[in-house]
Amino acid sequence: MWRVTVWHLICGSCLNGIECQDRESSRRCPVCRISFTGPRIRNLFAEQKLTKRRRITANMALHLTEVGINDAVLPSPVGTWHYITPTSGCASTYRIETDVAGKMRVSGTLADGICSSGLLERHGDWYQGDVRFGLVRFRREGPHLLSNLCVSGTTIWGPTVQAHQCGLIGNWYYTVPNTGLVSCYRIGLDEYGCIRLSESLADGSLNSGILEKREEWYEGDIGHGFVRLRLDGQSIHCNFRTDSGNDWGPDIKGHRCGVLGTWSFIAPDSNGTVATLVIEMDTCGHVRVLQTCAQCEPSAGILEQHGDWHHGSLGHREVRMRRDGQHLLLQQRTRDSASWGEEVQAHRLALPPSDGIVCICD
Repeated sequence: MWRVTVWHLICGSCLNGIECQDRESSRRCPVCRISFTGPRIRNLFAEQKLTKRRRITANMALHLTEVGINDAVLPSPVGTWHYITPTSGCASTYRIETDVAGKMRVSGTLADGICSSGLLERHGDWYQGDVRFGLVRFRREGPHLLSNLCVSGTTIWGPTVQAHQCGLIGNWYYTVPNTGLVSCYRIGLDEYGCIRLSESLADGSLNSGILEKREEWYEGDIGHGFVRLRLDGQSIHCNFRTDSGNDWGPDIKGHRCGVLGTWSFIAPDSNGTVATLVIEMDTCGHVRVLQTCAQCEPSAGILEQHGDWHHGSLGHREVRMRRDGQHLLLQQRTRDSASWGEEVQAHRLALPPSDGIVCICD
């Protein structure tokens, strides 16, 4: 006697959802219309299909989240940017541009005169790349470009450096014509993003005005007259006229460093011996100092700016100096000493040279 088993399709709608068998109308065979009882019948095909659909949905959500982060519009860093090197206080420039392959590239000449370049790629909110001396990253913040350096062999980002597309920004020292007195004007960005020059004069008055770019010059009305300025390496050239119809006055050269020139002072513990400091800026922007006196050998070094002071080494001694009005305050100490010696006031004997000395980097 043969036993025949007939298999019918229980629920075609199960392909659209595995919960359909919970409904009474779905617990009946669509062929013979006989209802079945017992535990719920699993539709493995439907379960696999639903699991796959959930996995795809989760992956799509994750992908959309990542795309939303990576495709967020970042302000472009492309352009020429000027900044002050944190360690030496020298002015440097780098340029970010897009090459023929559509890649973003940074290149620039550092304060040591060596050119460095590298490709930049998007990493979150930064553009990051590998250059000669380590990793560098950039990010726009308003009119500024912020950057950090991670030196090769380290894993820590260095201090944030703020760059500007105007190379004039900063403090500039110059000698007032026919007086020998040193004055200083400041160029910066005001609250509206305009380039503004301001200078406090000896009589207490204030010169201030907005500068606008006209070819290679920045020009503006500063109240009692008109001024124009342009960069020339590590220096700035300035001309002044009282009326817009007059010719420009003589060329006045300014420097970021206020300690340049030839200075004399009484050396401490030397029985009144007069020493001389000759401080010059070379063509790479390094501030070089040479000290001479009748009772010792000449000593030379490079000064680096730290806050209000310029620090350096002269032979077996360390030295620091800063401007104090028309004078120079000077302190010295031995290398193994933790405290600085007494302050000595130096007087200027001569103005800075018109042309910087040639750097050995050149």
